Amino acid sequence: MILYIVVFLSVIYQTSVRGNTILVTLYAMNLHPNSTYLGLIVAASSLFPMLFAAYAGRVSDRIGLRFP
Repeated sequence: MILYIVVFLSVIYQTSVRGNTILVTLYAMNLHPNSTYLGLIVAASSLFPMLFAAYAGRVSDRIGLRFP
């Protein structure tokens, strides 16, 4: 039963993240920005996850697999 809850919460989370990216892009297009500004807005949504993934990978390599 707990597996179903975890999968459901993961699906909700991923839907909200992807939906947020689409909504921000569409809202920015509604403001009629320069193509450079639109590219920066879309790229900014991926900047933090990219930086966090590198840090999380280093921590995972140092600590190893452990249960929470």
